[in-house]
Amino acid sequence: MALYNSKIARRSTYLTTVILSLQLLLLIFPSCYTSPEFEDDLCGSIQRANITEISQVFYSPFTNGSFADENDTVQVADFRYNFELHYERLQSSFNGFPGQCFALDCEPRFEVENISNIQILLLEEFIELAPGTDISYLFQLPDQTQLSRFRDYSQMSQFFTLTFHGSLGQVNRMRTALIVYLKNGEQLRYNSISPFLKN
Repeated sequence: MALYNSKIARRSTYLTTVILSLQLLLLIFPSCYTSPEFEDDLCGSIQRANITEISQVFYSPFTNGSFADENDTVQVADFRYNFELHYERLQSSFNGFPGQCFALDCEPRFEVENISNIQILLLEEFIELAPGTDISYLFQLPDQTQLSRFRDYSQMSQFFTLTFHGSLGQVNRMRTALIVYLKNGEQLRYNSISPFLKN
């Protein structure tokens, strides 16, 4: 009788372990995220890559279902200079642990090997600055690093959001060229016009 009860207890423990494991898997897998372009790698890994193009430049705030355009007027405090970069993976590289998953809101990171600098140049006069002026120092990344000082390309993301820290007088807008300089001497360029800015 004791042997029979012992077998039942072991079987019950085994079934409980299996059920708990299945429940844990059901919780983990829906929360995993895989980048559509790098579907064989998990979000959170660092991908060795090259930048191949500037996909777009767009401006915040996002209101009424769309981003601000050159005809809008926005407060400087709400203004954001956003851009998207496109990457080409060099090789498969996953720096996480086997079985490791990441939340849906995690973002793939790229160790970029072909970039040397990023600049924002004026194409027209803006706040008494002449066309051709590098105004990268007027923009900051979320960690408050000036774009002009940004040199860490080991964990770059697909999207960048910059805040403007210039001294604005009258209502004005900027016509700019976002330029990514590559180590081989080539440039990636994207021209755009911001909304009108006011204090």
